[in-house]
Amino acid sequence: MEGYDARHTGQCPYDTSTNNGNLEWKFKTGEKIWSSQAIGSDGTIYTGSRDRYLYALNPDGTLRWKFKTGGWIVSSPAVASDGTVYVGSRNRYLYAINPDGTLKWKFETGDVIYSSPAIASDGTIYVGANINHLDIFNFLQSYLYALNPDGTLKWKFKAGRRIQTSPAISPDGTIYVGSNDRYLYALHPDGTLKWKYKTNGRIWSSPAISSDGTIYVGSNDRYLYALNPDGTLRWKYKTGHWIVSSSVSSPAISADGTIYVASWDGYLSAINSNGTLKWTFKTGWPSAGPFQNLLKRMPSWSTAGLDEITSSPAISLEGTIYIGSNNNYLYALNTDGTLKWKFETGNGIFSSPTISSDGTIYVGSWDGYLYAIGN
Repeated sequence: MEGYDARHTGQCPYDTSTNNGNLEWKFKTGEKIWSSQAIGSDGTIYTGSRDRYLYALNPDGTLRWKFKTGGWIVSSPAVASDGTVYVGSRNRYLYAINPDGTLKWKFETGDVIYSSPAIASDGTIYVGANINHLDIFNFLQSYLYALNPDGTLKWKFKAGRRIQTSPAISPDGTIYVGSNDRYLYALHPDGTLKWKYKTNGRIWSSPAISSDGTIYVGSNDRYLYALNPDGTLRWKYKTGHWIVSSSVSSPAISADGTIYVASWDGYLSAINSNGTLKWTFKTGWPSAGPFQNLLKRMPSWSTAGLDEITSSPAISLEGTIYIGSNNNYLYALNTDGTLKWKFETGNGIFSSPTISSDGTIYVGSWDGYLYAIGN
């Protein structure tokens, strides 16, 4: 699922030390790819597209099947242990799709789904839904849904405004989810409120949970928050800009406890577990030919978004950090923050990279292609 596990650590169990950043293949969908990818146990790669299709691709890049939903797919798919693929759509439905591409069931939520589903150890599927701006009676309402594996509703929790983030699940079953009402919510497995913590900005970043139970979440107030399991503040770190998402831009946690988080100013920050800065890496500008130098001289408010990072980091077994940028590049960084290599796609990268068992890295781009990058 998104973030590799229910805690959304971003830690991948596969080694990429021999990956040199070369193109193995690319597959064209019918529209921009905003969704991050998921990989099944048999190596099948699942990706959504704004053309409304969920694609299942073989490891060699050939199409296995595609399934049409009723709206854009911005939500990233999640694959259950039995091979069922769960994905949300802008037509209000969460779809459960069998491994052969047939519909298992679909569940209608209150509105569009940008949130990516998370699957608990007992098979419960958690997903959030946005409210409709045009619905003046419900525009302050959004829900986190808990669904049984058969598609029936277990419970739903009402939060204020939108839930765009993917929920994270701790080993004790606590569910953490952020909302545009500025709160991070901690819920018991039965859907009752455990606690909530208010930041000073909207939460468009999915939470990540460390091995010691610390919850990390970014906010549009520019801070990364580290919260104790009881909801009290451990520390907060100010980044250079919003910690935002187009799909989900979320912190990742390495095995040594370093937290990697991106912000809208184009910086990836590596932060120690005590809240101090380890290093930062600045992504470059998009290729702009003769206008590139002009863009660099323009004030930051007028160029915001040209080099923003909305992709979430992925961390390989040996510690390489992978992250995409709106400047069209996928970056591979060493643990000290130096550049290992970078790979250029045809447009901005809003999805987060996914790593397969053979070390291949998959990433989608707004040029409509899914890229397989390897040796």
